[in-house]
Amino acid sequence: MVTQQYGIGRSTGDIDFVSISTMSAEDDVEAVGGLGSNLYKKYRVYVQYVGIATPPCDYADRLQEMYPDAPWSNLRLFALDPVDVALAKLERNSDRDREDLPGLARAGYIDANVLKTRYFEEVRPYLLSKIEWHDRQQRIYVLGMCKC
Repeated sequence: MVTQQYGIGRSTGDIDFVSISTMSAEDDVEAVGGLGSNLYKKYRVYVQYVGIATPPCDYADRLQEMYPDAPWSNLRLFALDPVDVALAKLERNSDRDREDLPGLARAGYIDANVLKTRYFEEVRPYLLSKIEWHDRQQRIYVLGMCKC
């Protein structure tokens, strides 16, 4: 999603998603738009569910529409705000996720103060465990990525 929406990061053809709103039981998004689907064969882009991602509690208020001019009549895709992307990747903390985040910061998409504030207001109060670990990771993001 970082590459598709913000044009930075490693080359990828997938759009990760954290939740789906469907109209009916036939709206299995991964079957319709996953790897190997007709969408992938035609456009070389596919969707993939991300199981380990916890976006900030108010992320839905900041979603940004992806591909607003696409010819799709029955599909609308929305991307997380860049700061929400960083915070959603905090929990999984994989090497490839950490590679995406400095690019977002260097491109000016992440403001360190917004990242810190959103972490303490919309993520930390809802953590059930490993609070100190999350705090350390957040500090690494703020200090290391955003050069603050």
